[in-house]
Amino acid sequence: MLPLTPHDPDRIGPYELTHRLGTGGMGQVYLGRDRTGSCAVVKVVRSALVEDDRLDGTDYRARFAREAELAARVGGRYTAEVVDSDPRSERPWIAYEHVPGPPLKDELSERGPLDVPSVRALAVLLAKALQAIHSEGLIHRDIKPSNILLAPDGPRVIDFGIARPTEGSTMTGTGHVFGTLPYMSPEQAEGSPLTPASDMFALGTTLAQAATGNCPFDGPSEPRILMNLVSPPPVEVLAGLPTDLRALIRDCWAHDPGLRPTPSEVVERCTAEGLERTWPPRSLEAPEATTTSVLGETPAEGTEGTEPQPIEATVPAPTPIHLESTGTATTVEPIAPPFVGLPYRYGIVLGVLVVLLLLGVFLLS
Repeated sequence: MLPLTPHDPDRIGPYELTHRLGTGGMGQVYLGRDRTGSCAVVKVVRSALVEDDRLDGTDYRARFAREAELAARVGGRYTAEVVDSDPRSERPWIAYEHVPGPPLKDELSERGPLDVPSVRALAVLLAKALQAIHSEGLIHRDIKPSNILLAPDGPRVIDFGIARPTEGSTMTGTGHVFGTLPYMSPEQAEGSPLTPASDMFALGTTLAQAATGNCPFDGPSEPRILMNLVSPPPVEVLAGLPTDLRALIRDCWAHDPGLRPTPSEVVERCTAEGLERTWPPRSLEAPEATTTSVLGETPAEGTEGTEPQPIEATVPAPTPIHLESTGTATTVEPIAPPFVGLPYRYGIVLGVLVVLLLLGVFLLS
């Protein structure tokens, strides 16, 4: 998070802005608080885009309103919920729930690739997110590491700014192609009509970057990236991965959209290999953190993993005595009490004999 600059607004709608979270193609993203103290992520359209509305053939105000509508339609477990919006205000804005967790892109930049079990868990949870998105008749069209938040209870897919209904889902009649080029499907880069399978190509690219640390289709220029996308996929970058992950990503990269796996097939394939662990990735785990099953459940009390372990009985150790002169703790064995066995009994007998002797002398005299 960054502090606000003098050019940033202090308030948007009911939200007092506290920090700048980032800048995108359409505007700025801030952290804000409402009057109850609740946090929200507030996305605001840049003033220049609103003032120059339709200058480049894009109605940004309408696009922003559509983003709010589509994000609210999906809602639920795998996205950031829309809590408020006002696309008709002077500066249109959308407020999303604040999701704790870094973008996958930042995690990879700072800590490197995820471990293999975490990549499998990521594949299952992102596939479930795409299942929810596609079930609403939508195509996200911009699946990439910066649009995936690594929340403690599972990844969240964000930014529905260029999402579209599946019917006729090329963008505008102006020749514009929307998306992030290295994460596009070949048909998206060519401006062809899209199906939900386009998101599955991007899922494969995102999983490859999560496992290797690099985007396999990136390049020094747009023509080079386009050439990478339409050429045979770079499966050689997956050489270090287990066979099942290599095959899954390779299948997501099929140039024929009909040959790519569906979200439910991704879940089945990863689960068939056996998920070795739960969410979150090891690099994000806090000590004693609660993990979440990749099936979206928290282990219940009394289930495996929470069963109390037997405790071995031990003999208490001697109590340490602190020696103030040295400041250290030293264990001192208890001192046995004086022995009072036979010598004590002999003393009693001797005393009785002395008494009897004196008594005899008294009687004889």
